[in-house]
Amino acid sequence: METKDFNFPITYDQARDMLDLRVMATFKDIQVIGPTTSINGVMLGPGYYYFNLPAFWLGHGNPQVLINWNIFWFLLSAVAIFLFFYKKNLWLGLVITIIYLFAPHLFNITGYFWNANSMVYVFVFFCLAIWNFSEKKTRSSALWLGVFASISMHFEAAFGVVLSTRRLALVFATDSI
Repeated sequence: METKDFNFPITYDQARDMLDLRVMATFKDIQVIGPTTSINGVMLGPGYYYFNLPAFWLGHGNPQVLINWNIFWFLLSAVAIFLFFYKKNLWLGLVITIIYLFAPHLFNITGYFWNANSMVYVFVFFCLAIWNFSEKKTRSSALWLGVFASISMHFEAAFGVVLSTRRLALVFATDSI
């Protein structure tokens, strides 16, 4: 599909998501279920739609803006990685951020918008929350760990179950909370 001098892949999934975002944005319809999964009858949560809704509004429905939104979150997660590890060591922050930014597979996820691509950013914040929880073991760090595990269910169901299980195991294994 070519849109305003940009050429990028758009499939059934992206077209369906654009239509759902259009219904939410123009008709002020609230979504309570998200996109379908590859398993018939299993739906994701609506968090993916609400995550992309600001970009849809800003771009007036242009799919290229959703790709730019995806790239923005990719870079924002890199900044979060740097700031998190910068507190420990400047070089550690730089090296981990550079590895993240130049990972070959991550270049593919910024080329088009799809719910599984957004899971990468949620996973980054989940990993930072795990690290933070393992160091501090406070209720607030457990809360953030739970927030990111729960948000992951809206973007990728199978991976979200794994993250939620991991979160529960970590919290229940800790006596200080």
